[in-house]
Amino acid sequence: MKRSNVVLVLLCAAMVACAQEMTQREEALARQAVRDRASAWVKAMNSARLDSIATFYLQTPDLTVLWPDGRRTEGWDSTRAAIRGFYGGINYMNFVVSEVEVQVLSPATALTLLRHSTDIVQRNGQRLPVQAGQGTVLWVKDPQDNQWKIDMSHIAVSSPSGN
Repeated sequence: MKRSNVVLVLLCAAMVACAQEMTQREEALARQAVRDRASAWVKAMNSARLDSIATFYLQTPDLTVLWPDGRRTEGWDSTRAAIRGFYGGINYMNFVVSEVEVQVLSPATALTLLRHSTDIVQRNGQRLPVQAGQGTVLWVKDPQDNQWKIDMSHIAVSSPSGN
């Protein structure tokens, strides 16, 4: 198992062990709130509005983003720069998610697992091959505005099929 996967599994296990009790109703409401927030995040990414995208991330030095191309950014400043660089090089993106599973770990922490397909047209008009893969997003509730925000994300692409 890759080091990043081991760290994620250990982090999730620790959070579950330390989780505060929630009623079924509280958990269902939190799950729906995270699902709604994740849908809004996807919509913001497809609209390519950088200011809107920024509202979905915890803007702290602890933010970690693992990108489909293998890069890793630590902290909001480097993540913001990577987002700007990405959108500066494309003309269009269609990021479609499916099989979204939300696991509420505590009243202020949730995990989203998803599958995705991504269709990108670069600034020069070249359409990249459609990529598909999986994603893991760790959401935390920001105490400043009570919104679910991304603390860690890992969007991976699968290897091209030989078929």
